[in-house]
Amino acid sequence: MAYPSHYNPGEYGIASPDDAPGITVSRSLADFRRALEGRKTRLVPWLQDFSLGRTYTLTDVEEQIAAARAHHTQGFLLWNPLGVYTPGALAP
Repeated sequence: MAYPSHYNPGEYGIASPDDAPGITVSRSLADFRRALEGRKTRLVPWLQDFSLGRTYTLTDVEEQIAAARAHHTQGFLLWNPLGVYTPGALAP
């Protein structure tokens, strides 16, 4: 789970990680990669597609997906506890 809303202010050098979902996920995945170095492990992160503390937008979800792709993960999963996902987030 690399949900930006779950990080504390200042983590990864980001004043408000929830307000910077792309960079938060990117730095989190870089951390995961370092921890997994030398192992045959697939990295498939859960990404945030729900609002907690502020309203999440299509751009917020797209930035997280772009970060996952930039880190060459083996895919990603979106999570929304209500099962209501952002329209267009998975558009090609």
